[in-house]
Amino acid sequence: RISSRLKQEGLAREVVHRIQGLRRTANFEVTDHIETWYEAPDELAQVMRGNFSAYISEETLSDLLQAGPPPEGAKSETAKIEGQEITLAVRRA
Repeated sequence: RISSRLKQEGLAREVVHRIQGLRRTANFEVTDHIETWYEAPDELAQVMRGNFSAYISEETLSDLLQAGPPPEGAKSETAKIEGQEITLAVRRA
């Protein structure tokens, strides 16, 4: 049986993986700090703003984790994580 916290940790790791992929496709340097936007259902949104937000920020060098539509020019991607659709967008900070 998987606890709620363990499930959230798994979701957070998958979000980090997706953001890192976006960083690569945007040709960011490994050391570039970024700003990240997300549009997601409640369960994923809670991971982004809850107990794992610091982990996500640290692992992806995100100076900002912001809910809502991304600004013009941000690199974005829509993906499914655990059957839930999430749109992520990044740009250099």
